[in-house]
Order: sequence, then structure tokens, then C-alpha cells
Amino acid sequence: MESVRREGGGVKRSNDASILLHYVNSMLSFNQQLVNYQIMTKEEARKIYEDWQRGVEIFDKMLKIFPVIPESFFPYSIETLEEALNIIAKDYFDVGNKRMAENIQETMAYHITGLCLSPNGVTGHKMTDEEALLSIKKRLDLIFENPELKKTSLEILHSTQKSWAKVKR
Repeated sequence: MESVRREGGGVKRSNDASILLHYVNSMLSFNQQLVNYQIMTKEEARKIYEDWQRGVEIFDKMLKIFPVIPESFFPYSIETLEEALNIIAKDYFDVGNKRMAENIQETMAYHITGLCLSPNGVTGHKMTDEEALLSIKKRLDLIFENPELKKTSLEILHSTQKSWAKVKR
């Protein structure tokens, strides 16, 4: 170990190992702060999750006809929904209910992923409400231009209503 004399007679010990140890300890402390950092509380996440659950039936029906749900149709921003649903899914996972955690993740992906889709696949760009409405208009135009597609779409909507009625019983 190398020693360096300070003014006033004290000795400061320094070497690569002690610098590395200080760096590692600093990083561990920073990482622990990241682990403990959570913007949303579990109570807030639970409320958002309950609001999400109330909307799922409507969202399911919309996706039977529309290619995407505009973000403004959701009760919260996509980022807020993702954060809340991930917190709730993690809670279910942590208590051993892996199936419920997977259901939350799958439902979230099914309803939200469309906002990041383009003809080229998933993008980092989230579709605006205007882009989503244009996509919906194109789908509806296609449905009304094709009588067979219109008939099938209406049948799908009716079957969705019946299946949700069974779930609620």
C-alpha cells in the first residue's frame, strides 16, 4: 500500500484497491436507492388497477372492431397504467399468484400494444389520438365497404356482449 504525506504531518493512505472499494460502495448505495425508489404507491396502483378493470369490458369490445384504442379513451396515460399494472402484477407474483400476474401483463399488452404498432411493427413512437382515430376510420370504411365483413363484425360484437354477460353471472 502506498502512503502519501499530508501537510501537517498526517498520512493519507491511497491505492487502487481503496479507490475501487470506495467506488463499489458508492454504486451499491446508489443501486439500493434505485431499488427503493418507487414513484407510485401500492395504494395508488390498486386504485388505478380497479379503474382499469372497470374499463376492460369496453376496451375488449372496442378492439373487436377498432385496430387500436386511442390513449385518451383509457382512464389514465399509458405510462401511468403500465406503472400501476406492473406494481399490481408484481404483488401477485410475489405472493405466489403467478397466473394472476400473467393475466394482468397479458391484458395490458393486448389493450395497449396497438398504440405502438405501425405497418413496420412495434415502434418506440406512441400513436397520437389523431393517428388512432384515422386508423379507426380506415377500419370502419373497410367494414362498411364490404357487406360480408360488416356482417362478421356485427356478429363478433354480439358474441362479445353474450360472453361478457356470462362472465358477470
